[in-house]
Amino acid sequence: MSWTMTKKPHSLGGIQKLYKFSNGLVVSAIKTDFSYGNRKHMGEQGQWEIAVLTKFDEWKTKDVFPDANDDVIGWLTDDDLTNCLDAVDKASILI
Repeated sequence: MSWTMTKKPHSLGGIQKLYKFSNGLVVSAIKTDFSYGNRKHMGEQGQWEIAVLTKFDEWKTKDVFPDANDDVIGWLTDDDLTNCLDAVDKASILI
């Protein structure tokens, strides 16, 4: 796996992890009170929402995950997140 990760507070509360890959892609993984999989008011808790972007902030989620029906993918467990990171690491998308 060839990425670096930084962790910081998210602007909406919660946390954000930014994974930067050698192929130029970036994964933003968040857990906030408004992210898909962590909306406590809806009984959700502890899951990740991710977006795949270029280093220029262009959306690439649907390019890496063609079955995704949105620019973000939610309701991801820690294991799901790891699997998604592996897929992004192996992606060969023109940026």
